[in-house]
Amino acid sequence: MDTIHHLHHFNIHNVHIASTTHITHSNAASNSALYGSNYLDSLTPPPQIDIATVPKHLFSLCFQYLTITFLLKILFTRLYPLLPPSLLPPLTWLTYAFLSLKSRTFSLMDNRRPGKRERGQLGWYDREMPKWTPPGVFFPIMWCLIITPLRATSSTLLHLSLPPPLALSYTKALILHLCIGDMWNAINNVEGRIGLACTTVLAVLVSAGKAAGVYKGSGVKGAGIILGATLGWITVATGLVWNTWWINRRGQEGRRDSLVPMKVRGEETMTKFVWEKR
Repeated sequence: MDTIHHLHHFNIHNVHIASTTHITHSNAASNSALYGSNYLDSLTPPPQIDIATVPKHLFSLCFQYLTITFLLKILFTRLYPLLPPSLLPPLTWLTYAFLSLKSRTFSLMDNRRPGKRERGQLGWYDREMPKWTPPGVFFPIMWCLIITPLRATSSTLLHLSLPPPLALSYTKALILHLCIGDMWNAINNVEGRIGLACTTVLAVLVSAGKAAGVYKGSGVKGAGIILGATLGWITVATGLVWNTWWINRRGQEGRRDSLVPMKVRGEETMTKFVWEKR
């Protein structure tokens, strides 16, 4: 009798274990269907905001802006006045043309232009681009042969019409625009953050409009109109950046890149100064 009692208890216990196991597997299956093919992925902590990105980029931007404006003040108030007046127009034009192309020389960040990035990361040429993207050769033509001359010519008009200190007070708006553009290059081309690039490209567009408005407010004929002509291309570029973000999705879930800076697992921050190892 005792033996039958023990067997009966054992069978009931086994049924309970089997039932519990079945329920557990059913819950796991339903969770797997809910969260994706790999249920463990849903248990990993979500990405954290990269709080070091903003202060680092702002510090670099301020350093770059102050350095360039200081050097321009030395050039136009100390050095260039010592040279023959006939040299002032070409020197002024070349100075601002250089800054338009190479302002990143004074940045604390790696602000390289678009190029191939490491495999598995979304670099400029690794992304799916909108169908209306202009041919690759179109970009250097626009930036080097059209945008740069417009910036240099409008700035030269200011310096030829106004005393150096006053002219520099207006061209500071263009310098700020260039520094913001370099910050965008670091975010988009080096860090590969196509989401954050959408956010910051708006600052590039707004600062370009502000610079054109400042040049127009100087009272120098043509300066504001010439610089304002760059807004057409910058607006197109802004639309291209946003459209690129929209059509590119990451991971199995197909999420778009975050519009705010997020950390990559295993890294403290993606934002590095030029002397920091990447």
